[in-house]
Amino acid sequence: MAYEFMFGTAMDIIQKKKEAGEFISSDDTVCVIYSRSGKIYTGSSRTGNYMNPLGGVHAEIEAVRNMQTFNDTAIEAIMLVHIYSNGLILPCTNCLNYIVNLNSNNYRAVIVVSDRLIPVSEIVNFQPPGTGGAVNAVSIHTSNLIRGQSENRAKDSSLGNYLKNKVNDLMSVAEDEHEETEEKENKGKKLFGGLFGRH
Repeated sequence: MAYEFMFGTAMDIIQKKKEAGEFISSDDTVCVIYSRSGKIYTGSSRTGNYMNPLGGVHAEIEAVRNMQTFNDTAIEAIMLVHIYSNGLILPCTNCLNYIVNLNSNNYRAVIVVSDRLIPVSEIVNFQPPGTGGAVNAVSIHTSNLIRGQSENRAKDSSLGNYLKNKVNDLMSVAEDEHEETEEKENKGKKLFGGLFGRH
């Protein structure tokens, strides 16, 4: 399978968006799906606006909806490209749950990232129908996504803010330790300079 072709397809879509002068938010992505039938499907995220703040759709869901118009639901590989950075990122868990709930074979699909292929099974907590409650929970999330609800996006954003604050805290501690080390070194230089620097 040509993953380069998938990436090239995403980059073509991104280039057309930029050339058309479309508004692109910092969260916008393009999704490319390679189906088991050998076809390529794409989708772009849509951000809600002030008239319809809950009207956003993730690129993964848009690509899957495009598949469904051709009665195609089995996925071989999925790629999600962040428009600003052109980097390959992981789809959100809710979108992956929706994809697996749509067709249980999608549990065996892979996510293409820059340095490897990640099996969907490593990320999604899925149980085949009739074995437990995971699918029921997925169905609830799925119906929320289909209706265009964005509460899960808010949770992702909240988690992102939490992680960003944690990284900032760690950077601050590292900076303080660096400053303390510099102070000790300077103090040591002054001491030895004072003792041995005189002629």
